[in-house]
Parts: sequence; C-alpha cells; structure tokens
Amino acid sequence: MSLLHTLPQPATKAQWIAVWALLIAAFVSLLDVTVVNLAVPSIARDLGATGTQSQWILLAYLVPFAALLLPLGRFGDVLGRRRLFLIGVLAFAIGGLGAGTAQNIATLIIARTCQGIGAATMMPQVLALTQVILPPEQRRRAVGYFGMVSALGAIAGPIVGGLILTVDPFGLGWRMVFLAALTPCVLSAAVVSVYVPRDATRTL
Repeated sequence: MSLLHTLPQPATKAQWIAVWALLIAAFVSLLDVTVVNLAVPSIARDLGATGTQSQWILLAYLVPFAALLLPLGRFGDVLGRRRLFLIGVLAFAIGGLGAGTAQNIATLIIARTCQGIGAATMMPQVLALTQVILPPEQRRRAVGYFGMVSALGAIAGPIVGGLILTVDPFGLGWRMVFLAALTPCVLSAAVVSVYVPRDATRTL
C-alpha cells in the first residue's frame, strides 16, 4: 500500500460548507428555546394573552422539542437523515413565519408548536450528517464545533432577543424575534440541498 493511501484525507471546502449549514440550523433551533423570553410581555399585551397562555408561548416549543428529539432521531435512520433535516428546517421556518405574523394567541401557540416539532426533527440529523459528510479524521473537529454552537445557542437567546427588541430595525417589535430565523433557515436548507448527497451515505 502506498504512503498516499495511509495519509489522512483533508475535508474539502464543499464538505465544510455543508457542515456549517447544518450547524447554523442547530444554532437557530437552540437559540429559539430562550430568545422569546424577553418578548413574552409584549406579545401578551398585544395579543391579549392570559398568564397561562403566556407560559404556553414558551412551552409549546419546549414540550415537542424535548419529547420528540429521540424518536425523530431514530426515524432519521429509517427515512433518511437529509430528508428529515430538510423537513425539519421547513417546519421550523413555517412555524416562525406563522408566529411572526400571528394575529391571536392561539395561532401563535400553534406556530410555536410547529417550530418545536421542526427543531426536534432537524436537530438529531445534524451531528449524524456531519459524520457522513466528513472524512474520519475531521469528525472529531466537527463534534467540537457542534458542542460550541450548542452552548452558544443555549446562552445567547436573551442577548439576541434583547438586541432585536431594542434595535427593532423594521419596526415590527416582538414579531421580528420569530421572523429573524427565516433567513438562516432558508440558507441552511438551500446549502444542504445542494451539497449533501440525497442518500446521506456518500461523501461529497
């Protein structure tokens, strides 16, 4: 066997582009766990929500996210991880659009539930797809990036939410907290559609 075949193979630029598209989606889904916290009083005031309904703005996302994370990870093995990731991103984006344009609290809670289901669908596929996309020598590095992104997403919510509400560049108030996730979701789905193989079993 030649020395060339024994040397570690570096990941290509396309492979890392695909990995970072996956990590961006993971970041957004974890950010959404807490990014809404500071917006709840404004939402309750504008939509006339009760105290219980205000709590469900948060719980409608957290409950399906936590409950479905493991089973939907298993479904990825059966139905295809790339397919489920894209379905999850689409559901998350639709939920964000619905929440950002909601005219009553019931619609907002349903939209948040859709977001939670979408997040639970795409999150288990992220790390699994990175293991498929990258050469073995690069996978540990990707796992480290995943851990970093997960930690940042979990703690950055109140900061990002407060910044959006303070700056309010489009005059949309709390609605921008939900709508801001649409752009990264669309970009992530577009990149994954192009760079990740359909069967999720071949490298780029």
